[in-house]
Amino acid sequence: MAVTRAATQAPGDSAPLVGIAFMCAGVLCLTINDVFAKWLGQFYPVPEVVFFRMLLALPLIAGVGLAFGGRRALATRRPLAHLGRGLLATCAALTFFLGLTLLPLAEVSAIAFTAPLFVTLLAVPLLGERPHRAVGGRRRRGLRGRAADRARARRHSRSPRSRRSPPRCPTAC
Repeated sequence: MAVTRAATQAPGDSAPLVGIAFMCAGVLCLTINDVFAKWLGQFYPVPEVVFFRMLLALPLIAGVGLAFGGRRALATRRPLAHLGRGLLATCAALTFFLGLTLLPLAEVSAIAFTAPLFVTLLAVPLLGERPHRAVGGRRRRGLRGRAADRARARRHSRSPRSRRSPPRCPTAC
């Protein structure tokens, strides 16, 4: 049973505003998740952090599925495809959390924003989809913009000003 917009919307609600609020809450939760993963990655192995993140998320996901779709929402007709998707999601979480432990948070976030570019690149060989020509132009501009951002970051990290240590407080011991 699929959850329809009407089932989740109270009478008189503005759907765009509710959608924006949910998106903002989701982005906030993902940001907090990334910060905790980066912090915990300093003390624990990344696979352990991913395991407990997924273990803690399982009852929440099951609860939402049961609340909105009943037991049928948690069933699958294609268990092997579901298993494959779960393995890919686990690999994605492992590699993303590993990246969080090795790179600054802002850098990982900037790289993650390139995901739509790679999705459109892989849509042709994996799904046989042919994106419109305008999508190809946007994808090229997006990759050029990301490369320019990276070049600016490298130039800034090499500048003598960025290597200086912060000024010490005169009252520090």
